[in-house]
Amino acid sequence: MKALLLDLSTDPGGILDAATGVAGFFLDGGPVVHIKGRDSEPIAMNASKGALIGDDIPMVVLVDSGSASASEIVAAALKERGRAQVVGQYTFGKSKVQTIIEMRDGSALFLSTAVYLTPDMNDIGIEDETGKRGVKPDRLFDPPEADAEYTVEQWHQKQIDRALVVLKEKMR
Repeated sequence: MKALLLDLSTDPGGILDAATGVAGFFLDGGPVVHIKGRDSEPIAMNASKGALIGDDIPMVVLVDSGSASASEIVAAALKERGRAQVVGQYTFGKSKVQTIIEMRDGSALFLSTAVYLTPDMNDIGIEDETGKRGVKPDRLFDPPEADAEYTVEQWHQKQIDRALVVLKEKMR
């Protein structure tokens, strides 16, 4: 393999352990994410030692507003740890750890019990100086034009093509 494009666009996320596992393919130990409870110090969730894909392989991560939760954790870790360049749009900005409590009547209560912080201790759920939240791409792509006439699939392919240009630049 000469280079890698990791497409996390429109990825709504998943389980925290999966996020740290995916990040561990590319990071040789160290923090992927920190979990901070209301009255506690942040606890680091670390990648395993021994990255499977070394940092000699150039890497770009494609994200957009549909990238949330676990995919944001992966993107932020790869960006902040210097492993990959993140491109696309701001991610969704979900930094809340939610606990589901099942009630006796079969309903459920979703309770935010902590926040996820990036390796650099940033809360992606807080708006930045531009009024946006989420992982800010290293290279921000223009959003789709309001009057553009193309399908979601065509738009996605445009984003992939733009990300591949960035990846080819990294390979030089």
